[in-house]
Amino acid sequence: MQNVMDDEWGYTLTFEVDKNATTFRFAGAELPAANGFYRESGAWVSGNTYPLQGGLIEGSKMANGKWRVKADVTVLPATSSSLAKRVTFDTVFEK
Repeated sequence: MQNVMDDEWGYTLTFEVDKNATTFRFAGAELPAANGFYRESGAWVSGNTYPLQGGLIEGSKMANGKWRVKADVTVLPATSSSLAKRVTFDTVFEK
């Protein structure tokens, strides 16, 4: 899960990985298998949850038990008048 927040706005990108995995990769049509979603939070956003439309999420477990996760995904727009969002990161996470 990637969580970004400042004092007015933030987002969470959540997805599932098998607990025994040491690597994972979800690309394109495989993204629904990750049960991924994107959610914005803050004073001026709706807080709704949106599915991932396409892209890539991959990761590998490091020797120290942390995970290196890379993502470049497109999120479905909140409304038909909104543009799709692109969410990207390359980060090391602790469990």
